[in-house]
Amino acid sequence: MSFSRREAVVVILLACAALVGGIIRYWQDYYTPVSRLLPANSAAVHEQDGVPVIVHVSALPSADAGSLRTGSGKINLNTATRGELESLPGIGPVLAKRIVEYRRQNGPFRTVEELQSVSGIGPSRYAAVRDLVTVD
Repeated sequence: MSFSRREAVVVILLACAALVGGIIRYWQDYYTPVSRLLPANSAAVHEQDGVPVIVHVSALPSADAGSLRTGSGKINLNTATRGELESLPGIGPVLAKRIVEYRRQNGPFRTVEELQSVSGIGPSRYAAVRDLVTVD
């Protein structure tokens, strides 16, 4: 079976269109931003220490806020940067990184007590920081 020249051109164009469509579909599936996967107005994505973090919109600081501390002066475990976590007593760079990593893997902290689930935060270290942090 042989194709005429016109039929061959049509087959090649259809094959090219299918290939381009497949590439576009792959690109959309692979590069869909996480923010498009979330319901509107429920959460937002921002980058913290080079890692995308999903936080509730109400937890994001306002544009004029210079710090992620709450009105009570406590550090919010769900929005604090590694630098802010390091300002807490007994929390150095390694523990601050573990807290951010725990938050990235498990989602936002639901209670301050959950901080004890982070490797390296024992009862005494937790007691030193529990009144200085919040999860609001």
